[in-house]
Amino acid sequence: MSTKLITKAPAKHISESSAISFEIVITNKAIKELNNKISILSQCKKILESSEKSLELHELTDKWVSINKACLNHLHNAYLIKYKGNSGYIKNLEDSINMEKEKIKYQANDNLEYEWETIQDSTQYQMLDDWEKANLKASFEERIAKNEEFLENNLKKLDKTIEDFNERGGEFDIEELCKNLKIDYNLIYTM
Repeated sequence: MSTKLITKAPAKHISESSAISFEIVITNKAIKELNNKISILSQCKKILESSEKSLELHELTDKWVSINKACLNHLHNAYLIKYKGNSGYIKNLEDSINMEKEKIKYQANDNLEYEWETIQDSTQYQMLDDWEKANLKASFEERIAKNEEFLENNLKKLDKTIEDFNERGGEFDIEELCKNLKIDYNLIYTM
């Protein structure tokens, strides 16, 4: 009988230790699963927080757009009152373009004429021989020609302003107001 007890005792001891190690393995597995769930939950929390920030940013953008639209509508109405309608705006546009043309012509012609008179009156010019005077005059005439070409290009650009306005419908609307204020119309009105 004593031999039976000896052989049975280690078997019980081995089965208890294997049961404990099996429980440890199951517990470790459960801990890993819980850690995985915690990690997933923290990722979900971060995603929700970022989507809340995105939603808040979207709401702020919508608010900004609505404020800009209201301001532009107010400015548009104020300009229509100032210009007394579309025809007043067209007249003001033509007047400002004509004034800009006169300003460009005056600056271009007056500066060159004054410069040429100053050169001719100088003692250095008087001391030049005829060939050097002719070369200087030719180079100055070339500058005048380039200046006139530049002047014509600028005047054409100004004339094109009225043509572009007429091509867009010839009406002072909010898009035209944005163009005058150098604001991107599509940034505000396509959202």
